[in-house]
Amino acid sequence: IIGGSGYGSTARNCTLKSCYLYDDTQIGGLTSGCIDFTLQDCVIIGNVKMLYFGNLPTITDNKFYGTVAIKDGNNGGQVVDHKTLFPNNEYLSAVPGAAYLRANAYDATRANLTIFNGSQANTIEVDVSSIYPNGTQVQAINVQDYFNDIQNLTVAAGKITVNMQAENRTIAAPQGWTAPATVFPSFGCFVLVKQ
Repeated sequence: IIGGSGYGSTARNCTLKSCYLYDDTQIGGLTSGCIDFTLQDCVIIGNVKMLYFGNLPTITDNKFYGTVAIKDGNNGGQVVDHKTLFPNNEYLSAVPGAAYLRANAYDATRANLTIFNGSQANTIEVDVSSIYPNGTQVQAINVQDYFNDIQNLTVAAGKITVNMQAENRTIAAPQGWTAPATVFPSFGCFVLVKQ
């Protein structure tokens, strides 16, 4: 959820660029909305709900996989025809099989990896040759259990093979709470660290 938390707390100038989001995404919350928001170059899987006030938001160069509902708060929360108002996006129904690798701008030994596993494959091969040479030892740290769920991998032919099986991935329980349900094998986020 991005935006205000209730009535009278409308968020302003929210910007999401180059994000990878999974499951339910709400921009502007359900009732408070957002004024002048930008959603650009994102990949979003699952249900997306947006509520805007003021000017038409900037929504461009995104990939949506699932249902999209954009409401105009200036017009009583009426659902708009998002494909007409925001044509410079991809609206698809099938969940992709895709891996997105992003080098860390501040530490050359680290990178972020986001995997969408539409086929529910047990393992996913990821090309990391742009960051790590062959033979490099890399830890793939599951961000949902950062200190415990670590895969030790070796770069071979420019790739690593990441295990996505739910039974092999763990989810940390926040203090005082139970652990949330796993999103594996459908989705995973990892921090890659050269050893």
